[in-house]
Amino acid sequence: MSTKHKQLTTLQEQIIDALANNYEDVEQLRGMLDQPTPDEELQSALWALLKEGYVACDHPTEMKPVAHPDCQQLDN
Repeated sequence: MSTKHKQLTTLQEQIIDALANNYEDVEQLRGMLDQPTPDEELQSALWALLKEGYVACDHPTEMKPVAHPDCQQLDN
């Protein structure tokens, strides 16, 4: 039995490419895209990829900002 997936959008393909080799947060993903993308559109594309099983997330219940470490403190 085969499962039929919806055709991916260009944005979804770019997201999969960005996530292929490493974990990325939304800000990192945004920097890897070919063109500026509104938050709502990016989140919608991510949710669709999660639901279709193209990408995985440890806790896919909500999207929220993460605190990035202060690199200067890491150098000490």
